[in-house]
Amino acid sequence: MPTENRNHPDDRHAVENLHQLHSECISDQLIALQDQAYAMGLNRGAQLTKGVVTLAGARSNRVYLTGPMTGFEDFNFPAFNKMAADLCACGYVVENPAEHGIVPGRLGRLHGL
Repeated sequence: MPTENRNHPDDRHAVENLHQLHSECISDQLIALQDQAYAMGLNRGAQLTKGVVTLAGARSNRVYLTGPMTGFEDFNFPAFNKMAADLCACGYVVENPAEHGIVPGRLGRLHGL
């Protein structure tokens, strides 16, 4: 592709006018296309979030700790407590089921408690 200008110097004004005429048209079309794409994105986002519960920003650092408990010694509370401590150290507010202990009568039939 040539890099030098091959236009005759007398045609410079006409070439610049032609360029401006087409570039403005293309620019307007490009802006319209971008606006349509943006509107489509907003519409798609609205469809995806319809009926979805959005988490309040104040609760974004809260986590509920889950993991295996049944069949583990001490219901795996030591592992739960360690992970909860690690997460708290990272700034999370942790809901740790191990902190609630064993609910009498709740697991009795399954575990002989």
